Amino acid sequence: MRKKLFSNDQERGRLLLEIASLLEEGYNIGEAIELYAAFLTGERQEWLHTAYKEMEKGDMFAEQLSDAGFSAEIINFIRMLEMHGAFQKALEQAGYMLIKRYELKKQVHSVLHYPLVLLSGVFLLGVVLMEGILPQFQQFFQAMDHELPMLTRGMLLFMDWFRLPLFLSFVGAGLLVFFWLKRKPAAEQVEVMLRIPVIHKYIRQLISYYFAAQLAPMLKGGLSLQQALKTMKEESKLIFFQYEADYFIHHLEEGTNFSDIIKERAYYIPQLSVVWAFGESRGEAAQELETFAAYLFQKMYENTNKAIGFFQPVIFCFIGAIVILLFLSMMLPVFSVIDSFS
Repeated sequence: MRKKLFSNDQERGRLLLEIASLLEEGYNIGEAIELYAAFLTGERQEWLHTAYKEMEKGDMFAEQLSDAGFSAEIINFIRMLEMHGAFQKALEQAGYMLIKRYELKKQVHSVLHYPLVLLSGVFLLGVVLMEGILPQFQQFFQAMDHELPMLTRGMLLFMDWFRLPLFLSFVGAGLLVFFWLKRKPAAEQVEVMLRIPVIHKYIRQLISYYFAAQLAPMLKGGLSLQQALKTMKEESKLIFFQYEADYFIHHLEEGTNFSDIIKERAYYIPQLSVVWAFGESRGEAAQELETFAAYLFQKMYENTNKAIGFFQPVIFCFIGAIVILLFLSMMLPVFSVIDSFS
């Protein structure tokens, strides 16, 4: 019901950033919310006041965010940091993430909008060609006892398969993979995604970022490494990080160095273990992790921008190839008829 309080991630991100800015200026959370709520109206203002009342009863701010349409990973991120006195930092980082996510979505929309419109037009053209024109050519050539060109025969064969069998096969395979993956434990789901060539590097970066961004504030708040991992194991809403924290605790108790444990895990990028070892040697592991998390987020943002820029010309080339294929499948029979008459 509350999902329409904020229409997009940019508005949610601005809310968090502006409250974080007020906290940084010295206001306490009550003053910051009262001051910011004064500039809101209607349901947004009511929601923010209600959120603060719940906080006065002992609830966490993160627990109020689901009513405003915040995603589960953002809520979990804020919750983990809020628990250990890094509330202002949590709002700041989460707000920044939301705004960057919105910018990427907007860029994807602007890059893909025109190609998708073209693709829709090509699809309609293909339907008209395959359902109307090519069958007429087929009947005409059969009546003349001529054979259609190979490309046109291939298009007609594809059309016969695509109408039902191929389509149902794709849908069935997709559903089977989805339900099979859903029944797997969180760690195995991640392992499956890490086998996908296109996205495996991004998945490792994302996991490394979330791990470092959650661990750093707890360490800066005074917790030992094992205490921070125990908190992650007990309090994280993301099951994967619960399992990982338990794995790390178990091997730390056996006396294994933390950087060596990270290095052995395929879920993280190699730089994470190097950053930890470097920070630990200087006695500034928490600060190094925090700096690394910020760097990694910016790197992922830049890489995503590059990927978006790469895919637009690829899509245009794909559309062009389809248009040429449709054109040839229609014109080759015409040329064949002309040749037969001449």
